[in-house]
Parts: sequence; structure tokens; C-alpha cells
Amino acid sequence: MIAHVSPDNYLFDESRNTLQYADRAKRIKTKIRPNLHTVSHHIAKYPIIVEELHKEIARLKEANKNADLQSLESCSGVIPIKDREIFESKRNDLMRVYNKQLKLKTRMSRVDGSLKMSGYKTGHLQTLLHHHMESKSLYSVLPPIDPENPQPEVDIEKKEIEIQTALRQM
Repeated sequence: MIAHVSPDNYLFDESRNTLQYADRAKRIKTKIRPNLHTVSHHIAKYPIIVEELHKEIARLKEANKNADLQSLESCSGVIPIKDREIFESKRNDLMRVYNKQLKLKTRMSRVDGSLKMSGYKTGHLQTLLHHHMESKSLYSVLPPIDPENPQPEVDIEKKEIEIQTALRQM
């Protein structure tokens, strides 16, 4: 075993632990002995296991033959002409419905994308309109400014009520 240690003081604990581990690892002894008992025990069971597997294979072959005979008796493997026509008709109907659904999903995704884009534009325009209308209604409630008297006396409570009424009407 190779142990890496350092002479630095701040690595003393690491070096000490490494040396203790190396000492413990040096003391490990292995004893090799053949496992003859286990091998001979398994070898003795092999013929029994092989015989059981042969029986299972024979049983499965018999079950497979019986299943094949039953399936041949119940169905000749050929679909009658009338049933084949019904089958083809139903298959074609399903394909048409599937294609329609696929086209509808494609159109819906296009419409959804368009709605999202127009929704963004509409929201922006509504915001602009709202700000414009709000400022317009506020200016209509406020009295015009007289250049000679820039600070006219105004009943503030009365004007607040008028502004709130104008905002509610929007």
C-alpha cells in the first residue's frame, strides 16, 4: 500500500489518519481455500433441475398445441367478405375523422397564436385609450386656468366627487 502524507502542521490530522488506515490495511490477511462442498452440492442437483426443465418444456409444447387447435377451430383465419367490407368502411371513417381532427388542431393552434398576438396589441391599445380617456375626463372636470388668477379658489371636496363620478362613468 502507498500512503501519501504531508510534513505540514496544518495537515497533521490528515497524515495521521492516513497512516492509521495504512496500518490497518497492512494487517488484513486472506485465506484461500477451495469451495468444493458448494460445487459438489450444485453438481448433484443439476440432473434434477434438467429433468424438471424437460418436463416444463413438454408441458408448454402441449399447451401450445391445444391453444393452436382451439384458435383454428374458432376462426379459420380468413375474414368473411361482408365483415371485411364493414371493417374497411369503419377504418376509412376513422381515418377521415382523424384527418379532420388533425386539420382542426392545426387551425386551432394558428388561431390561438393569432389571438395571443392580437390580445397583446388589444391590451396595449386599451391601456392607451384608458389613459387618454382618463386624462380627457379629468381635464373636463377641472376649471380652465385663468392667466390673471393662476390659483383660483376651488372647493376641493366638490371637485374630488366630480372626478370620482367621471372615473366611474368610464
